[in-house]
Amino acid sequence: MDRTKTPWVVVTGHRQLYSCAARNAYVADALEPLLFAHRVDVVVVGHIHVAQRTCPVLNSTCVSSPDAHGYLAPVHAIVGNAGMTCSTCKGGFLPGGWGSLEHGFATLTANATDLTLEFFADCAKPGPTDQSCRGEDPTLLETYNIHMPFPRGY
Repeated sequence: MDRTKTPWVVVTGHRQLYSCAARNAYVADALEPLLFAHRVDVVVVGHIHVAQRTCPVLNSTCVSSPDAHGYLAPVHAIVGNAGMTCSTCKGGFLPGGWGSLEHGFATLTANATDLTLEFFADCAKPGPTDQSCRGEDPTLLETYNIHMPFPRGY
């Protein structure tokens, strides 16, 4: 893959490899070696009804030493918090990452050198009457940025 034409590789799907404080071995054993070999930057999934972002992770371990080109490992973003009340994370979240049990949504923006994930709380307040945002901005819960040189050496 020519990273001058495709600076970022994002994989989307439904079933998670990581969620809460656990690794989904059935899915991860099959996909994780491929994601790492092809230097996938971010994996965005749903399924679990939480908001979560891992550290760059491989085999349940945060990767902190980059390869010769600066690549670490895929970051996994779970954006299932539109249906938040269906799931909990009783064991907490993976170390080195971030998580929230609030209703909300996420955005992903990118340019040649930076990819940014932002997680927001839904501004609708549950209750017997409509108490939606009414022009208010949703609350930013977490921002995560990946910065890589352009062009990359792979």
